[in-house]
This record gives sequence, structure tokens and C-alpha cells, in this order.
Amino acid sequence: MSLVVALADRGRVQICGDLRIIKSDILPLGQAAHSPNYFNGVLKIIPVSPSVAICYAGTVSIALEAIGEVKASGCGAAAMPSLLISALMQRNSLSECDFLVIDAEELTIRKVQEGMVTSTNNGLEWIGDEAAFELLKRELDNDGFSQDENPIAKAAKIINGLQAVIEDGSIKNVGEFPLTAHGTNGEIQLGVAFSAQGPPATPITNNSPIQFSTDTNTDSLIINLTVPVERGIAAVGVYIAQAHRGALYMPLEQDEPFLVDGSTIGEFRRNVQEKYGIELLGGGFE
Repeated sequence: MSLVVALADRGRVQICGDLRIIKSDILPLGQAAHSPNYFNGVLKIIPVSPSVAICYAGTVSIALEAIGEVKASGCGAAAMPSLLISALMQRNSLSECDFLVIDAEELTIRKVQEGMVTSTNNGLEWIGDEAAFELLKRELDNDGFSQDENPIAKAAKIINGLQAVIEDGSIKNVGEFPLTAHGTNGEIQLGVAFSAQGPPATPITNNSPIQFSTDTNTDSLIINLTVPVERGIAAVGVYIAQAHRGALYMPLEQDEPFLVDGSTIGEFRRNVQEKYGIELLGGGFE
């Protein structure tokens, strides 16, 4: 069911969510199931305007249809929860999805769950897997998370905590990569990231070069997370250096990610711009 956490605190909003889907109406099967798993996830932080993002947990296609209708309406953040509830009721799916509507201009988080709406502009809200959130809370306690800390320190600990939940591996519904967003000057900015991860390295003898197998899940991965330059665009690019390919997530255009080739992260970004018209920023080494 995933885990999405949002913090509103002293003029700042921070959002963090995972990439994984386990059982879904859009989970690819057979030849459509890609390796690595980073090409099989879903973007759960959906900017619908420069200042507002809607996050979701639950049945992917229903959530994205509801979010698409809200975006098309052009309404303000305050009206979005009632429209989301109406969209779920029309599909007889009130219990299928939960949402967070995050407004970086008002600095407000609105939570939609079981047809009810709650709102906060000071504190932590979450949706998704309860066991995953309990594990996150333990990670935050171990890291000395305190209400007295400044919001940037809190945000860093939340991101590190979600990464720890993913690395723990005991919560099968949460995995792959922590995606982030934060409020900057009243706008939602998706966060870029770079990561090198994989199994423990084995000693290299006789000056042999490092070899990678054809299955990138079995080797160390260099992962580049790129995001749109323009605010309000619901898209991220996840580029895997060893695969010479990336996944462009555009959930309001297509449930499954678009796969885009590129020998380097720079080539991947250029191919995305040429084919989909989105200028991406971020990424690590070429």
C-alpha cells in the first residue's frame, strides 16, 4: 500500500514517499515486467499546480483518475478534498484510496481518508501502510527526532527514516527509492537524488575489472533521480547507469512509466526532452 509522509512546520512543507507497487491493477506482467524494479513503480507525489501536490495510497488507477479530474477542474487546494471524495463515491470506491493534499502556498496539509477530511498546518501526516509508519516512527525516535528541532533537520530525518524502512525490507509494501518534494517560495519542488547501492562488494583479484551481469538487480546500481525544471509537472525520471536506460514516470499521462534509453544521464535527459517535451534537471555522474 506504500507510505507517504508530509510535514508542515514553521513555514516549510516536506513530502516523502516510496516508489513501490506490490499488488496493483497496473502492475506489469510477463514481458512488460521490467528489470530493475525501479522501472515498475508509481509516482505517489503528484504536482497538480505549481503550489499544490496530491499524494495517494491505495488502488493506483482509481487514485490517478480522481487526481486527474481534480487537476482538470482547476479548483483551489481547499476544494480538492471534496472533489476527491466525490470521485471515489462515483466509483463506489470510498475505501480504495487515501490522499494528502499539500499546499505550499498556504502551508497546509489536508488528509482525505474514508470520506473524512482533516487539516493541519503544523505537524506530521501520513497515509499508507500502518506497519511501515510504525517502523518509521521507531527510526525517527532512534535518530532523536524532536518537535523542538528546526524543520530542515526534521525533514532530513524523515527522509533518512524512510530510506531505513526501505532498506529494512520487512515491509513488502514499501520499497525501491524514497521520492521527496518540498515547498520553496510557495511552490512544490520535487527533489533530485543520486544513489549508489547494491550488495556488498567482493574482493577484486588480479586487477580484474568490475563486471555487471545482464540482471541489474544483482549488482550495484547507480541511480539518478531527475525532476522537471518547470513547477507543477507530474513527472520524474529514474535513470539506471548500468542499464543505460531510464524510466520516465508521468502518471497523469500513463499509469506505467515510459522507458527511455540513454548511454549517460545527459543523453537520457536529452531524449526525454526531445520525445516528451519535459526538461529535466539533476542526476549524478555522467
